[in-house]
Amino acid sequence: MSYQVLADINIEHEFFDYKPCRALNLEFNETSKKRLFNADVMAINRKSSIQLLMSPRSLRVINAYIRDNESNLVIKVHASDPLFYNFTKMNIKNGKTTYYLSNEKGDNKVDGVINLHKEESLSDSDLISIDSKDYTDLFSERDFVNTPLAVIEISLKSLLEQSDNSNNTVYYKVYFESRKTYWKYWLIDNSGGNDYSIIDLDDNQQFSFLGTEVIDNNKRASVYMSKLPIALKQYSNVRLQLKETKSDFNRVIVKRLPVASNRQINSSVLDGEKVDVSEIFVNL
Repeated sequence: MSYQVLADINIEHEFFDYKPCRALNLEFNETSKKRLFNADVMAINRKSSIQLLMSPRSLRVINAYIRDNESNLVIKVHASDPLFYNFTKMNIKNGKTTYYLSNEKGDNKVDGVINLHKEESLSDSDLISIDSKDYTDLFSERDFVNTPLAVIEISLKSLLEQSDNSNNTVYYKVYFESRKTYWKYWLIDNSGGNDYSIIDLDDNQQFSFLGTEVIDNNKRASVYMSKLPIALKQYSNVRLQLKETKSDFNRVIVKRLPVASNRQINSSVLDGEKVDVSEIFVNL
């Protein structure tokens, strides 16, 4: 029996250079698994994507589900990487909110791919409360203990319309942005002066001298911070160089400064607002 691809749902993340996000687990709820089985629809789960493949008999069963108003599929998305929340821009609070994504409208389409969120990427406009009476059918008791990061609801009726009654594969996408942090360098050298400059070899970032701090064992550090927040990446392409400015030669001290890690993020207040700061310590 031959199968054809009905839908392809992909999750991408800026942290991984716009590539598939392999830090997640995707799983259909039990009701959806039964509907897929009864309709002879295969779901190929690759963690960052799900493909739906239909057989020749699938269309008849799917249309029967649509007539009975039982045609929605629900996918729960959980983070498998404990650092996912560190490197991802999101605003989920207290386990009471989650992102809700749907193909119902399908009007957010770019280059033949339908974005399941309302804007270019996941945003606060996609957040819902799991206590909301409008979404009671989506959640089980287990979800209140282990709240999913996101819930994807696929309407089979909308899917058939978007696929021209299964004649074309429908491509869906979910896109996460990376968290942006201010990069704060602690240059430990005991001189305690503004004798350095941090140079971006690509001229994208600028750094300000914040002053001198005394840290452990009475060591002194010159502190510099980026003027703008920088997106965290698995393999950062930011190229920073440290130069000494007290001499006439602008001597290069460090050819390539270490970049921010997604493991060490602190909060600070900048111009009255709470911001995320990546602290980077460099011994000179």
